[in-house]
Amino acid sequence: YRYFEKAIKANYIKYKETANSKYFAQAFYLSETAKYFRLRFNQNENNSFDYAEIPDSVIQKARELEINMLFLEKQIRHYEGQQLENKKPVLDTIILSLEAKRLDLQNERTLIIQQLEKHYPVYYRLKYDFSTITIREIQTQLLTSNQALIEYFVGDSSIFIFTITPSEYNVQEIKKDFPLEEWVSDMREGIYTHWLPHELKRDKGNYAPNNQKYATAAHSLYGKLIKTIKIDLPEKLIIIPDGVLGYVPFDALLKEMPTIFSNTKNWSYLIEDHQISYSYSATLLEEMKQKKNNPSKQFLAFAPVFPALIQDNSKHIASRNVSTLRGNLDSLRYNIPEVESIQNLIGGDIYIQRDATLLTFLEHAEKYQILHLSTHGIADDRIGDYAFLAFTEIPDSIENEKLYIRDLYNLRLNADMVVLSACDTGFGELQKGEGILSLARGFAYAGAKSIINTLWSVDDRSTSEIMTSFYSHLKDGLDKDAALRQAKLDYLKSGNTPDPFFWAAFVPVGDMSAIEVGRGASFGVWFGLSFLIVGLFVLIWKSNVIN
Repeated sequence: YRYFEKAIKANYIKYKETANSKYFAQAFYLSETAKYFRLRFNQNENNSFDYAEIPDSVIQKARELEINMLFLEKQIRHYEGQQLENKKPVLDTIILSLEAKRLDLQNERTLIIQQLEKHYPVYYRLKYDFSTITIREIQTQLLTSNQALIEYFVGDSSIFIFTITPSEYNVQEIKKDFPLEEWVSDMREGIYTHWLPHELKRDKGNYAPNNQKYATAAHSLYGKLIKTIKIDLPEKLIIIPDGVLGYVPFDALLKEMPTIFSNTKNWSYLIEDHQISYSYSATLLEEMKQKKNNPSKQFLAFAPVFPALIQDNSKHIASRNVSTLRGNLDSLRYNIPEVESIQNLIGGDIYIQRDATLLTFLEHAEKYQILHLSTHGIADDRIGDYAFLAFTEIPDSIENEKLYIRDLYNLRLNADMVVLSACDTGFGELQKGEGILSLARGFAYAGAKSIINTLWSVDDRSTSEIMTSFYSHLKDGLDKDAALRQAKLDYLKSGNTPDPFFWAAFVPVGDMSAIEVGRGASFGVWFGLSFLIVGLFVLIWKSNVIN
């Protein structure tokens, strides 16, 4: 990653010296390549299977090996969890045996892949094709007239900001002579410290210190990341973050520094001026927009049930409109009403309570255009692969009804949108040169054209309100990012607590095109019905003629 930074810097200097557009294009290409390569490799391999004319038996064998490896990984995690919980070193032998079996399967699959690369040139070419989108393609194909793309490259000593609109482009270097990581941490902690039960290092009645901590960081980040941009920004923005910026809700950046910190009412949030969506790279965004899914059904939602846990009142979450967080596997009160309200709005299928199992999700997910998971999400910024979404647990099942990031890599979804109405689904381990390993990114790997995810542990009640409002605006025909922005603004205007903790966690990623929901049967269904009706009339007419 350091080499990419040096190469970008060299082209940046030449561009500033000469104003030659080729140096801008080369610098942007390097930024895109750094992001796109790490995201695309697994997807390329999966897509290569489908288009390289490889025998079905070979593809099936490779995928069976991958599935068996994943099953062994789940078993290993299961026994590791038992070992930690019960402190049983006797399980070491079982874990080592499972790891040995998994290694054997991995070696077998590696041999198959090596043979495919050797004997199927099309497979090799597709797998290693990492050509990126050009500036001209972004301006003419990706952006609308009132839209700008802002791509960040965060290096060790500098941040490079690429700004592209349909008519102009620019790149600028921001010296990293300020504590970026500390500001991001302060912004996040200032937003949620008062609300998370494990963050109770505070005076319960005094909100000002944390609000000031958030405001100071959010206004400072606005000054460095947005205000310094030399191009006049239109209303609609596509943000492509990098590194630690992937943890930042740009909606909640502050254009002005508040003077009152006892509450967050009437603060100048960036969401007031801009409609913001995100992507992992410009090239991947173009692919997500061009992807042609073929679902047979429209809406599928899951709202699992979780056993009520005994609450320690001394460690309960703060007051002010907080219900339950969609984390820690506590019981939820609002997830089932949420999916029922959405179903009443747009129709579709829902699985709730004990029917909301992982197996049911895996059996049906690939058939649907919209997937909505209203559940618990658990993430860890130290061990990304262990993040998971929880489904209704089946007693004595080794699966434990958890959908891990790694499980998503072998799903083939037809979803135009996946809504992860759960905690921390856009949060995860940040790996240098790899980005943030989040559940949202896993769903992008699985084929989703867009994902709505969250950047911290979210409140059960406000999440339900915002999600219902979001689908109402989708039904009205708004683009996905416009619908989510309006749902957040509705929440702010409704007299609810204005703190960003309740509304700013929700982040839209990918293709933001409007999606037709709740408008009755599809054209194909109506065509089929019309054909049947005409056929019946013909049969009746013939019968009358004969008689």
